[in-house]
Formats: sequence, C-alpha cells, structure tokens
Amino acid sequence: AASRGPRWGVMARRLMRQGYSVLVAATGEGGLAIAARESVDVILLDIWLPGISGYEILARLKSDEPSREIPVLVITAVDRPESVARCLALGADDYLPKPFDPVVLGVRVRSCLAKKRARDFDLAYLRGVARVTAAALAVESGTFAAESLDEVAQRPDALGNLARLFRRMAMELAARQRRLEDQVQQLIIAIDERKKAAQVEEITDSDYFRDLQIRARHFSARRAARSSESD
Repeated sequence: AASRGPRWGVMARRLMRQGYSVLVAATGEGGLAIAARESVDVILLDIWLPGISGYEILARLKSDEPSREIPVLVITAVDRPESVARCLALGADDYLPKPFDPVVLGVRVRSCLAKKRARDFDLAYLRGVARVTAAALAVESGTFAAESLDEVAQRPDALGNLARLFRRMAMELAARQRRLEDQVQQLIIAIDERKKAAQVEEITDSDYFRDLQIRARHFSARRAARSSESD
C-alpha cells in the first residue's frame, strides 16, 4: 500500500486481521521500490501522496513489465468522476472513495486477488503454450531437450497432458532416429566393404593381374632353379 495519513495504519491492521500480509510505504517512490523487490498480489494506492502523485505512480506501475499485471485498487478521498476515469484509463482495477465500509474494502481486495490469480493462470498457460511450440520447433531442428517441458508437464490440465504426450513422442522419435542412424551407418560400412571386395575382384580378374601372376611364377621358378644349381 502506498499511502499517507494514520488511517492507512488502521486499514493495514484490519487487513492483517483478515489474514493478509501488508507492506506500507509512506511515499509513492517507496511503494514502487516495494513492488520491484517483493512478490506483491494487490496494490492499494492513494492519489494524494508526498512527492509524486498517485496518478504518476499508477502510470509507472502499469508501464513496467514486472508490475504491470499487479491489480491496483485506488483508495482515496478524491471522489470525482474525472479522477475515477483517469485511474481506470491508466490501468487501475478498482476505485474506492473514502470514507468506505471495511466490509466493502474486504470485498474489493478479494476481487482484486481473484483477478490476480486469473491473470497469473492465463500468463502461465500462455508461457506453457510457448514452451510446447518451441519444443516442436526444436524437434524439427534436432535440438529438442526433454527437460524443456518438465514444468509444463506438471500441469494437471489439458496443456499438461499435451506436454507429457509431446515429450514422450519426441523422445520416442529421437530414439527411433538414433536407431535409424545406426542402421544407416552399418549399411554404409557394409557397402564400403562390398565395394572394396568388388574392386579387389575386378583387379584380380584383369589381364594385367593375370600377367603379373604368370611373371611372378616364372620369377619364383628361376630363383628356385638357381638355388638348386648353386647347391
């Protein structure tokens, strides 16, 4: 909560009694710092803040990638239609003028939390789809790694089933490809050996080789005769 005034301390205590963990910032800059370093589910934002106004803080939150999807509930004494319209245009999820009923505050906070869970689910789903798509491209290029789908495969929904099925099929395809490559390699070796045998047979069947054999036999016979004469 980016806030000013003691009333925000009372509001924080009420929310904590309802089971929420609350971080309070006295300035807009402090609230931005909290949103940047903490895992925040909902931001309660006042319009009148020391230094930068709540409008500017809201604009910064919605323009920054890490905080863009965090629901913002504007709680302020500014009860004018143009202020409501401006905040909603900047990306606020709800607008609650002061004074308000604490029960209404609880309902609005729960509504923002429901929106956050829905957004988180949608974003996680889209990330999962992107990973399955990337895995399909990796299979095509021969760079698929089974562990790339581990996180998506843990999902209990249809996307998780698809990831598990795709991973199994991709691994079977890779194993089949390896077996095929081994068979092709063995075939290449066999073909090379047959080529060599055919080349040898072609040489030994040539007139030139037969002539060499005749000359070799004559040469051996002369050597044997000379050897007998010398004895």
